[in-house]
Amino acid sequence: MRVGDTDTIPLTLHNLGAQPIQISTVMFDDPSEFSFATGSDPSATMLGGSADLPTSVVYTPVRATTSGSGSGSGSSSSSDSVTIATLTVNHDSTMSDQVTFQGCAVAAKMSVSPGDNYDVGPVCTNTNTTKTVQFTVSAADVGNFKLTNVSSPDPSSPFSLQSWDGTTEIGPTGMAGSSGSAAINIGVKPLQPGRDTGSFTITTDINVAGDTTRQISLAVTGIGSGVAVTPDSLDFGTASLGQTSLAQMLAVSNCQGSDLNLGAATITGKNANEFSIVIQPTSTTVTNTNSVTYGLVFLPTRSGIGSATLEIDLGNGGPPLTVSLIGAGTSAGESFGSATYYTCTTGGTAGWPIAAVVGFAIARRRRRR
Repeated sequence: MRVGDTDTIPLTLHNLGAQPIQISTVMFDDPSEFSFATGSDPSATMLGGSADLPTSVVYTPVRATTSGSGSGSGSSSSSDSVTIATLTVNHDSTMSDQVTFQGCAVAAKMSVSPGDNYDVGPVCTNTNTTKTVQFTVSAADVGNFKLTNVSSPDPSSPFSLQSWDGTTEIGPTGMAGSSGSAAINIGVKPLQPGRDTGSFTITTDINVAGDTTRQISLAVTGIGSGVAVTPDSLDFGTASLGQTSLAQMLAVSNCQGSDLNLGAATITGKNANEFSIVIQPTSTTVTNTNSVTYGLVFLPTRSGIGSATLEIDLGNGGPPLTVSLIGAGTSAGESFGSATYYTCTTGGTAGWPIAAVVGFAIARRRRRR
């Protein structure tokens, strides 16, 4: 059984004596996970001699447990292996009987890769080709779940649902009844230069907020004809003297209709020595409609604002692509509140059975005269 799911347990109260029993109250010591089904609370009921009273208990786990057996009875407790709750039946003014319920549950959580917020980056607009991005839906915990629907992005956006491989049973690899993971292919085709956004929604049968439905946000930057660099400036924010900043990434996109052979990339300017290229393209040839990436860092050697320019030779004798670089070096006690800090991202039911005692006997005790 999974956290958030509900299981109904049949429970019968037996009067083993010949005389009627007046049941006053019936209650769980911890009602957070065990309770009576609607309309089935047997409190304030007269149970005739040798009679049975069927009722139902609902188990709705709110936390995950591990497999195993709990220990102890007569009081409520909670352990890593089992949830235990005690039901007390008060009757005939001074008498009571108890029954212990035990429950086990696993957590079902959804993981979406490459992420819930994914920036496709630059994509050429002057092509009939649609770029494909694959999302993988898998289990992030030990519980299985069902993938019930994948919605299509708004048709006015540059995104479309190309395919869903049809996998519906998601769970950890090797778990019975699970197909492992599902693949969802999203098409990307911007129609005009500039940034655009969209989204699609994944729906499951997980009864936990945040995993029943998951909206995946998408973004893309359309690139018109020619060669472009995105972004055209990098702000490294503040960095302590002698400390290297996180790397910032940029992309050179080729949308000119033919292959591009890049030349050298150099950093120029007054503070060029404080900026470095730490990631270079694996190839200087950029085929049509594709992009390559560069990574840069900022290592301040003095307090104050540092600036420089990255120049990328296009190999055609023309002017280079340029990217403005800026960062602020600080020593102890200094700050530059106007600087913006950016980080780099690459973005991107088979249940356990419940074990419960489901019946008990209530025997009328004869009072001594």
